[in-house]
Amino acid sequence: MVSPWKPYAKKAEAGAYNYAWNTTKLAAGTYFCTFMLDGAVVLKRALKVK
Repeated sequence: MVSPWKPYAKKAEAGAYNYAWNTTKLAAGTYFCTFMLDGAVVLKRALKVK
């Protein structure tokens, strides 16, 4: 299976950022996104509805 994810693995300066996540090839459901913020792992839930 080929992953539809394109990770954003660049270190960034402090500030607000937007990331476009193309979910057209993903099924409806719950997805979990993992972020590293100030050395801490933060898990967020994303819900895709068709």
